[in-house]
Order: sequence, then structure tokens, then C-alpha cells
Amino acid sequence: MEWITAVIGLSGTLFITYSIPLIIRALNIWKLRKDYINLPVTPIYALKNAAEGRYVIKGVTAESGDSLSSLFDDTKGVFFRTKIYPRTRKKFAKSWLDKRAINFKIKDKKNRCVYINAETALSEYGRFLIFHREIQQSFLVFAKKELLPERWRDKLEYACALEEYLTVGKSISIIGHFKTINGKIELVASKNKPFVIAECSDEAFALLHLRFFVRIALLALSMALTGLLQLYMLFFAMQN
Repeated sequence: MEWITAVIGLSGTLFITYSIPLIIRALNIWKLRKDYINLPVTPIYALKNAAEGRYVIKGVTAESGDSLSSLFDDTKGVFFRTKIYPRTRKKFAKSWLDKRAINFKIKDKKNRCVYINAETALSEYGRFLIFHREIQQSFLVFAKKELLPERWRDKLEYACALEEYLTVGKSISIIGHFKTINGKIELVASKNKPFVIAECSDEAFALLHLRFFVRIALLALSMALTGLLQLYMLFFAMQN
């Protein structure tokens, strides 16, 4: 009986513990969406003298160095996120995720710029809502195999792929924190300063983040309720 009690108590505690980061994440997503809707668009030139905080800017992507190429065709871009995954678990189990970026900039109509370093673009604290496409098998077979891990090169005929990319000349919105470094306005990223780069419209952004918030919130709530139910069983139901 004691071991059953210990298992129920431990699992209930773990469910509640793991729900806490999800609750915090859901709240952050909600705040980001709320800020995006309520904050006015800030002109790029105004960021130099702006107080520290979160801002929304809009502009057009421009190169700040050499461009990147898709793994599957001649599409050029400044940011790529590619996932290759098995169509059947019998062939291989794990997916392969590749993220690549170069230094690029966002400019307004008067060519005033915000600079985005590749390291910032690839940060775990950033999110891209950009064009994505499913790659057909013919593209997979003729992929630039020298850019893939060796174990994947002969297995593409059994795989599928999803590619996201941001090209030059795209109108985008950014919500995030900015800092003037050596006279240049740069996007920054950290745990307390996440950012989102969105190619979609404001309405689509708000809707996508609402759906994302609901999904995370429901998962966190279900985990928390499961943990509380197990602790209730432990301290009340099992003692009667």
C-alpha cells in the first residue's frame, strides 16, 4: 500500500510541477499578443531615443551580406528552418531539424534600418511566423545532399519535409526589444526579451497566437488538474 501511495503522490507532484512552466509560457504568449494588439507601430528612427521596453515595428527585409539557398531548389532567403521527417517509423526514427540564418536588416521607406544578427535570428527566444511549404518527394530526392547529415542522404525517398523561409523584399512586423549598438539599431533576444517576426497580417498574427495560447493553456490546465486530482485521492479518498 505504501508504494502505491508514494507513486500517486510523486506523479501528482510531477504533474503540478511540469504544469507551472507551461502556465508561465501561456501567460507570456497572452501578454505578447495583447502588446501586439495594443502597442502602436513605432517608426524605426524613433527607436534610437526610445526608453527600454517592447515595441512593434514594420518594414521590408533586406540583405546585409550573402543570401542563403534552400536545400531543395534555388530559393534565396535570409532565414530557413527545415524539418525532414520519416514517412514510416520502420525506416528511421528521428527527424532532422536545420535552422540557418544570415545577418539581415529591416528597412522602412526612407531606408532607415533595424539590424538582425544571425545569432539573434537563431536564438531560442525568437519565433518566426513566415511562409512555409511542404516539400514534394521529387525535391527531396534531388536535395543538396552535401548539406545534410550523412545518415540522411540515402534515405530521402522514405521522407517528407517542411520548409519555412524568409526572403528579401517581404513586408514583415516585429514585436521585440531593440538596442542601439555602435550607432545601429539592433534587435535583441533573451529569456526576458523574446521576439516574434511575422510575415502574416496583424489579424492572422493575433489569431495564431490566440490558438497557440489556448493550446498551451489547456495542456497546462489538464496537467495541473490531473496532479491535483491525484493528490486529492492520496490525502482524502485513500484515507477513508
